[in-house]
Amino acid sequence: MLKQVTVFLLLLSLGPGCDDRPDIALNYVVNIPESIPQHATFHPKHDAPEQRDAHKMYLEAHRTGWDHCKAQFLENGFRDEPDPYSDSLMQQFKLQLDAKNAGYSECKTAIKLLIDQYGENAVREALRKSK
Repeated sequence: MLKQVTVFLLLLSLGPGCDDRPDIALNYVVNIPESIPQHATFHPKHDAPEQRDAHKMYLEAHRTGWDHCKAQFLENGFRDEPDPYSDSLMQQFKLQLDAKNAGYSECKTAIKLLIDQYGENAVREALRKSK
């Protein structure tokens, strides 16, 4: 005769605050420098000057730099060698170059602070999961 055994599995929802692992997040933050006006006139090399939304240009370029930094860290970590990415920016307006460099630098600083607090492997794992 077979003895019937009922097994109860207790599944806990491990939401935020219920897990022993820390909640590691890389929060995107951007502050447009006060020296940048909302609208500015740009002078492309071969075209007539044009009025553009300088804040929008800054935000887009900053986010590009931030995202590049994050992708580079996830792919192979930070290197001490110069970033080849900066060479491709020379065709852009100085505002965009500055914004991309600022976004990259600020992301790198934020990631390094997280690494100091949680360790590189934990940060890399958390950022991969948040993609």
